[in-house]
Amino acid sequence: MSGLLKCLTAVALICCANASTVFAQAYRSDLIIDMKSALASKKPIYDCACFNKLTRLIKRNWMPPKSHLNSIVVVSFKINEAGETTDVRLERSSGMTLSDTAAIKAIQNTKLDYVPLEHAKISFNFGYVLNSGIIGPSVVQIPDEAAPPVVYVRTMYESIPGVFRGGCLEMTVLNNQGIVELLKGHMAQAADLFEQSSHGAPDYEPAAHNLAIVRQQGSK
Repeated sequence: MSGLLKCLTAVALICCANASTVFAQAYRSDLIIDMKSALASKKPIYDCACFNKLTRLIKRNWMPPKSHLNSIVVVSFKINEAGETTDVRLERSSGMTLSDTAAIKAIQNTKLDYVPLEHAKISFNFGYVLNSGIIGPSVVQIPDEAAPPVVYVRTMYESIPGVFRGGCLEMTVLNNQGIVELLKGHMAQAADLFEQSSHGAPDYEPAAHNLAIVRQQGSK
């Protein structure tokens, strides 16, 4: 192996190792937990199944420069009820202004479904590191703030693009709408939405869990 090839190989391995460290750190702080832990928490459950859709929409608006290869950008943000991204912040710079700007604009220019994120935010990882591709979103705690009033899971209940409507299935949508009403204190509306979700999919655990919470609070 030539000296130049050895050098390039070493650089590639360092880039890969650095990327793995960044992504591992991001997902260690991810608030999206497994279903068993979510049910045991006794908190309302929000289903992030639609994060695949969120990733597709952001990726459509992501136009990185060719020089972005082996760079990593992490951007955090929230989504308001109008579907607009707010509190957009560069959490990790690639060291290249064009790459950072492309990632920020991709977030700012994308209309997304509302996600209740009290005391939390979405952290989105951009980067093509040795062709590993875009990494996508996680939900992370805002430092020095209380734990969110809900827990987050990510089920597989998302329709297949081109087969259904390319988004979450109705039971997931109804469950998440119920969470929004619950956080507003609209217990009757929340219960109705959870009931609709459970009726349409009796095996869908988040809705049944959330309905039990609402009924328990209503009996107090």
